[in-house]
Amino acid sequence: MFKKVCIIGCGLIGSSIARAIKKNNLSEKVVSSNRSNAINQKVTELKIVDDSSSDTKKMADGSDLIIIATPLSSYENVIKKIKDSLT
Repeated sequence: MFKKVCIIGCGLIGSSIARAIKKNNLSEKVVSSNRSNAINQKVTELKIVDDSSSDTKKMADGSDLIIIATPLSSYENVIKKIKDSLT
C-alpha cells in the first residue's frame, strides 16, 4: 500500500486510475495536479482525489507513486516540474 499517490492529469484515464486506487484502498491519500483550476475543484468535489492543485511540484512532493496521465507531448514539461520530487 502507498502512503501518497499523485496523478498528474485527472482526465478520463487519470480519474479512472484514481477511482480504482481509492476503491481498492491502495493508498492512504490520492492527489492530482491539473492545469485547470476548475478541474482541480471538480475532482475534489466529486471525491475522486483527496486534494488537487495546479502546483504540480507541490502535489508530487512526498509521493510514493507518481502517475503521469497527460498527453505524451507534455511529458517533458511535467518531468521538469517534478524532477526534484523523484528520488
